[in-house]
Amino acid sequence: MFTCPTCPNEYDKLISLSLHFRKSHKKTAKDLYIALYCNGAEPTCKCGCGGVVKFLDTTRGFSEYVWGHAAKVPGKNNWGNNAKAKEKSLETRRDMLEDGTWKPFTSNETGEHWNTGLTKDTDSRLLQMSERIKANPEEVRKRSERMIQNWKTGVFVPLKKEDIPSGLVEYLL
Repeated sequence: MFTCPTCPNEYDKLISLSLHFRKSHKKTAKDLYIALYCNGAEPTCKCGCGGVVKFLDTTRGFSEYVWGHAAKVPGKNNWGNNAKAKEKSLETRRDMLEDGTWKPFTSNETGEHWNTGLTKDTDSRLLQMSERIKANPEEVRKRSERMIQNWKTGVFVPLKKEDIPSGLVEYLL
């Protein structure tokens, strides 16, 4: 027997109660499920992020996780436990990069890198990324060391000696 949480009506079937609740009380099936099974509080993602989970229907209730969040929970993500699968995936991605079938960060419309022609002044994503990097002294240091190493090894070759930041010329020579 199912009793309406708003009035004293009782029904033999949950679907009958749901129809009554939605038509008579002008509330949703989601509201009914929360009142009957969740003590009046809408459930959140079980991974702990506090995200709102999807309501399925009155008989099934809510999903346990926000889409993709089950992978965060130990034991729910088999990918991290399968070294053979990870190696195969890496090998496949290398092959696809080599033969040109996979071009990461490339726009499907233009075929160019997603940020070609964009600057911090024209794109908020680039501005945010720049601000996050500048706010982290350790990241600035690591990037600086990597750039110095790349100049030393010839990965990056400045067009002119004047293009090298002051103080770095003596360091490199």
